[in-house]
Amino acid sequence: MGRVKQGLIELPVHRQTIPVYYVDSSVLLNLFLGSSRPGEADAAKRFMARIAQGAAKGIVSTWVLMEVITVLRRARAKKGVTKTEEIETGVESVLGSIYRIRNLKFVSGKPDEISHTGGQALELWRILEDGLEHLRDSLYTVEWNEEQKSYLINGIAGNDALHIMLAKAFGCDSLATFDKGFWADDRPVTIYDVKNDEEK
Repeated sequence: MGRVKQGLIELPVHRQTIPVYYVDSSVLLNLFLGSSRPGEADAAKRFMARIAQGAAKGIVSTWVLMEVITVLRRARAKKGVTKTEEIETGVESVLGSIYRIRNLKFVSGKPDEISHTGGQALELWRILEDGLEHLRDSLYTVEWNEEQKSYLINGIAGNDALHIMLAKAFGCDSLATFDKGFWADDRPVTIYDVKNDEEK
């Protein structure tokens, strides 16, 4: 906190801390593809508008972009687009829109990307080992799903465990998502529920 001199009195200057969110793929996909779940698309628009307007900062990892590309390709194929060139044109269009969002930083773990955490390059093997350990230690339940007529695991998935470790390594305040799989009781970072605008 800095200080400003006014006459002979030094007044403290309070600087507002801007939150830094690790943006999950579900947020970007709901923003550009919409959602069948009521309220999710609008919530994604409101959240990303906060970032674009400078009220918050967003971190998007290479891992998130890989998930986004995979889902975009599948979505195009489901609509009957069979030519890969046409699929990739749609993918590039969405990626271009994502890259243009203000105050959104794209990181892979190189030192100059994460200087705020000490500037140490992330080691993939360490992230993978930490993710595996978190997955093994995480809590989950087995619940009956009436729609699918089967028992399902309710808990964090392997790829989500990696996202949590990346959010922690990048020094993010919270991981922003619509995915309830992140809401396990045991996690090293705060989860921000974008739909309900609350921390978990």
